[in-house]
Amino acid sequence: MLQFYSSPNSTVPSQIGQKLVRPCVYFDHWAFVKFSRDEQLGARFARILHDREGTIALSILNLLEFSGLTDIGQAKAAERFLESLLPRLFFMRFSPNEVRVGEVERWTGQTVQSPAGDVQLLRQFGLPMAEGRGPFHARGLFAESVRQRDYLQQLIKKLAETAQEDYREYRAKHPLGPEFTRMIKTELKKVVGHPRPTGALRIALIEQQFLQAQPVLDAHDAIDMLHTVVPAAYCQLVLLDGRWCDLVDRAQRRLTRAGISGVARAFSDRNNGVGRFLEALQAHPRGAPPSLPTASEPPM
Repeated sequence: MLQFYSSPNSTVPSQIGQKLVRPCVYFDHWAFVKFSRDEQLGARFARILHDREGTIALSILNLLEFSGLTDIGQAKAAERFLESLLPRLFFMRFSPNEVRVGEVERWTGQTVQSPAGDVQLLRQFGLPMAEGRGPFHARGLFAESVRQRDYLQQLIKKLAETAQEDYREYRAKHPLGPEFTRMIKTELKKVVGHPRPTGALRIALIEQQFLQAQPVLDAHDAIDMLHTVVPAAYCQLVLLDGRWCDLVDRAQRRLTRAGISGVARAFSDRNNGVGRFLEALQAHPRGAPPSLPTASEPPM
């Protein structure tokens, strides 16, 4: 949830902060495109989100993936959709490793910032307001990604390659077998009781892929994993690719057996998943506080 602040003796907002408010939802790229293209569907979601007083999380990964489109009109439709949701927006990090570092800092009292909050992205898009150049808006947010297609597609490729290499190294270090099973149990015991299941979910998702005998991650799966871990650890409802929706369900059951909770409910476009997602959002308690206090990011 974006929060705007004014300087003393001024009515013009000059600072911006954000707060993670339940119910928080996250859209994979396909979902963002679907809700943007279908104006009635997008309007229905906006009404429910505002009524429930929740937030939608947006990461730099969402912006990067729009660089794969060639239609500026589609990008502008996404901007209009996002503007209909303001100020119920939370800029979220997508890197599990960065978030885990932030969690340690937060839980040990080194910072008051949300571990999942992307302060740099928040500041970037709050800058026009802070400089007095007009109210916060989403115009140009996705269209610029399309214009910078070649450069941003290379960034996505590098992100995928990094995630793929991490998975290869993990698999080489921990071959499937009795020792792997013991290692997973040991690793999960270490994170039982943590306020957020980020580390546990990452371990459980890797375990599920090992059990499905997936020797490598392809580029698509690598990006989908980045769309999954942090959002599913910090949001209550997520719309994901079908395969990753199944993986989250399996991982959630695995973590429940280990005494770990807090993973989001995952939906896909299959089996009326979008309709069930909207029903679940409508049924969620209005404006519920987060289980882990997530104070606003310090104003700019």
